[in-house]
Amino acid sequence: MIDARRGACSLLPLHDRLLVVAMLCITPWMSGCAQIKSFSVAPSTICSGETVEINWKASGKVTLQASPPVAGEGEGPAEGRRSVAPERSTRFTLKVPGVLKSDQREWDVQVIPSQSARLLGGIARCDDARFVTTSFTIEQKDTSARTRAVSIANHYQRRLLVRKDAIEVEIPPNSATDRFKALSLAGSWIIRTPVAQNETCDTALEAVRARLTITTQMSCGESVHGSP
Repeated sequence: MIDARRGACSLLPLHDRLLVVAMLCITPWMSGCAQIKSFSVAPSTICSGETVEINWKASGKVTLQASPPVAGEGEGPAEGRRSVAPERSTRFTLKVPGVLKSDQREWDVQVIPSQSARLLGGIARCDDARFVTTSFTIEQKDTSARTRAVSIANHYQRRLLVRKDAIEVEIPPNSATDRFKALSLAGSWIIRTPVAQNETCDTALEAVRARLTITTQMSCGESVHGSP
């Protein structure tokens, strides 16, 4: 008869019993594996002197690092938030250590100098046979309310129609406009190029390689409509 007090493991070969014991020892460690559940830094684009808010939630104590260094980095609790003021464009890295596996996330913040260029736009489409169109939205949480598009350039060999809020401007080929410099960069933008008489919308789409973009010179002005 089998002595029940010896347990089922005693029925296994020696090497299998050792494997079971090892797995039992490892299981508690696995339950404590490092994990970053959420990590965000907002806004992602700021003007000099402004702050960003860093939020995180992890499985254990974290370490926040910044490159280049900023005041406010270092160790923190498993869940928290922190406000810092980077002077230059900065990469934030959040780390949480683990016995078997650590976890790490990164987030880049752009600090706009006196002026900075950025390519804006997206995938184009033929929703209207008369135009090749793209649209995109820059969320307020992603950029400073002070950011302005002081100059928008059209590098295509065809005219562009650019719209933001109530302003629409036609930009000739290889030209630029400053008509949007009073508006915040945040919000919805529409870029269109008219289909010429000798082409279809599909051929116009091929001519722009299925994308419409504008080169935007950004700068920092005063806040808009009472925004901070």
